[in-house]
Amino acid sequence: MALKKSDRAAKEGRVEAYIHNGNKIGVIVEVNCETDFVGKNEDFIRFSKDVAMHIAAMAPKYIKKEDVPADVLSAQEDKADFVKTSCLLEQVFVKDPSKTIQDLLNELVAKIGENILIGRFVRFKIGE
Repeated sequence: MALKKSDRAAKEGRVEAYIHNGNKIGVIVEVNCETDFVGKNEDFIRFSKDVAMHIAAMAPKYIKKEDVPADVLSAQEDKADFVKTSCLLEQVFVKDPSKTIQDLLNELVAKIGENILIGRFVRFKIGE
């Protein structure tokens, strides 16, 4: 029986760095895939760069809803809005408002045929 793509180990990939104009915002994001071949794929690299730029612009705090601590989520008046603005995968893509980051990820997985995930990220801003 074939494993679902999301069940397969994603131990390859790349670390993408992005410095926003003016050198006041910087992002480092880890994007994982299953093989080094995909890690060098043009679409995978473009996705990694787009995600890093998106993180710089939209300042998510978490990757997915499940990453939000229960006490933080329960303290929110509008939980759905909080998730849409604070969770990277739920955010509307800054370069195409008709899609979320999750939509972009799903499209890439369908095109490439491998499990791809955003492992972690950090966003720096001067003065924060």
